[in-house]
Amino acid sequence: MRHAGYVRNFDATLIALAERGHAIHIAVDHTAKANLPQLSDQLEALAAAHDGITWGVTPDRGSGGWTRVAAELCSALDYWRYLRPEFAQAPALRARAEERAANWAQRLTMLRLTRTGRGLDVITSVARRVLEGIPRSREVRRYIEAQAPDLVVITPLVEIGSPQLEYLRCAKAAGLPTCLMVASWDHLTTKGLIHELPDTVTVWNSTQRREAIELHGVPAERIVVTGAVAYDHWFDWQPTRSREQFCASVGLDAERPFVLYLGSSGFIAPAEGAFIADWIRGLRAVQGAGLEDVQILVRPHPQNATAREHGVHELPGVAVYPLEGANPTSLELRNDYFDSLHHCAAAIGINSSSMIEAAIVGRPVHTLLAPQYWKTQRGSLHFRYLLPENGGMLKVAATIEQQAGQIARSLAGGAEAAEENMRLIEHFIRPHGIDVLATPRLVGTIEGLAVAAPAPADSAGNPLGPVLAWVFRIASALAPGPATRQLAKAATRRGRRLKPVAARARVAINVMRGRGEGARIAERAVKQAERVKKGVPAQEAEHV
Repeated sequence: MRHAGYVRNFDATLIALAERGHAIHIAVDHTAKANLPQLSDQLEALAAAHDGITWGVTPDRGSGGWTRVAAELCSALDYWRYLRPEFAQAPALRARAEERAANWAQRLTMLRLTRTGRGLDVITSVARRVLEGIPRSREVRRYIEAQAPDLVVITPLVEIGSPQLEYLRCAKAAGLPTCLMVASWDHLTTKGLIHELPDTVTVWNSTQRREAIELHGVPAERIVVTGAVAYDHWFDWQPTRSREQFCASVGLDAERPFVLYLGSSGFIAPAEGAFIADWIRGLRAVQGAGLEDVQILVRPHPQNATAREHGVHELPGVAVYPLEGANPTSLELRNDYFDSLHHCAAAIGINSSSMIEAAIVGRPVHTLLAPQYWKTQRGSLHFRYLLPENGGMLKVAATIEQQAGQIARSLAGGAEAAEENMRLIEHFIRPHGIDVLATPRLVGTIEGLAVAAPAPADSAGNPLGPVLAWVFRIASALAPGPATRQLAKAATRRGRRLKPVAARARVAINVMRGRGEGARIAERAVKQAERVKKGVPAQEAEHV
């Protein structure tokens, strides 16, 4: 697992495997140590409750050498995927991938040759060949040998520049069956690529199956549709508090219905606290909707809890709970989260998996097409799956006035939401039948892999790959560091406002060569910019 948070998505699977007598070792990537203190309690509880489950942290492979080379190549390939036509309307995803790509990967796409689909194919093919030639990590190989597994299962694998790729490569080299469990509804369209094929890829539904084939090049015969394992438990979950008890605990009136606002991540909805405050005031100001004093419960995303900063919790008839957000990983937190879904009359969000969970619980789910969030709503493939025209359940509003009318009907008890929610559940959550759990299908797939022969290697290996890998590593080591590149960029930007052009050329040439002289020239250019009064404010130059 990339980090311990993914236990939330697969805890039922892990428990089922342990109860069937299997031994499971959960390996959390060492780069996720920062999040480990908050999540290790869940791992400890899981291991304590089931004799077959253990967990640990993978070895630290360092950040240099081949580790850095592999990360740069993966990040480059992950960035270049967003230059393809299918992501033409996904500027936010493209910008995020570009930020994480190495400087050389960005520069290559500026060439006239690579601006075409054919040119992109060429540099992608070369990068893949270099990636294939990278030597296997001794640390990873020894770690896998020490665990002596019958198979290796990985999730999520598709993070941009993911360090998990090396575990897949080493497991395949050792002749072990391998499996990728797709962890969430958006992972195949919002993150990186599957850079090496596992023996099996488990997905939720036919939509993800198509994504795996068309966007990641996974052969159809390697894909198993299981249903949404992460949501199995919500179908039979029961509230732990009565409506009166729950409303009293969060500070709402149990005699009146409330709307639940489901927060999104900071990437999806930056400055969401300010948006929520404006949305509440706008909703209540709509004439004739009867929402002047509508109760609202705001549940912030744990990584984007900005409601307090904008005083949302101080608005009358509004509760923010939990104030800092919470990830429902433990039984107590899940009960708390479910009670919020169960007792609300309607839910609303920007673009969040919690909107799907609200639909499973049977609540009408709304969204407002906010202009400031166009890039992460209409500009993302996975959001479109929730739209009615694609079999989704969302009640979509283009204006606050339109949404006020929709919410008013939901609070009055409109019955159409049940049919809309069921439509989504049948094709997206439980494609094998509304009463067919996904977890047993995933468990059966994993057990079948353990006794099956792994698929043959994708290639016998190309002798040119290792040569290219070494050439790339040497060239990468000679390239200028991030600080030098940033200084050069700043100097070049200021240089556009200065004369002569030759000064800019010297900066670019020396920085590309990776020489110390480049940094010195860049520093002089910035100092020169400070002396230029017209067009370059002194404060801006000082910041640079």
